[in-house]
Amino acid sequence: MLTGLALLSVLFVAIDFSFNRPDTPTHRFMLPELPVNRPMLLREGSLQLIVARFDASTVAALNSASRLSKISQSFRSSSPRVDDDGYFVAFAYGENACPLDIDDDGYREICSDVVYDLLGRSPNPQRYADLKIPGYTFSQNHRVLTIE
Repeated sequence: MLTGLALLSVLFVAIDFSFNRPDTPTHRFMLPELPVNRPMLLREGSLQLIVARFDASTVAALNSASRLSKISQSFRSSSPRVDDDGYFVAFAYGENACPLDIDDDGYREICSDVVYDLLGRSPNPQRYADLKIPGYTFSQNHRVLTIE
């Protein structure tokens, strides 16, 4: 009898949690005018992002860079790093939640010497993962960025 009551209690809590789960926090960033081919760091509370707008020729040059030919196809990111409008959005944290700085050629971890190219790709993906791209949407005029 006690076991059945305990089981019912656990079941009730599980069902209650599934219906009353807190919503995933949504972050909205009001974007300044983004200069072309110049990434920016944006921060809201503890969330830090890299946001950039690249022109098509820069994306083509980055995707045909000689360093990519050195990376095994199996380790290359299969998902697009830049959206159809040329925007790149990534979390501004590398390995072990290390924050990033922006360099001329990409991004560098503050805590170590790990570097990433302008599209957040690791030169050594076997050892360091590419920068993570969050789920995001832009407003129609690209002035508001929403991270989900």
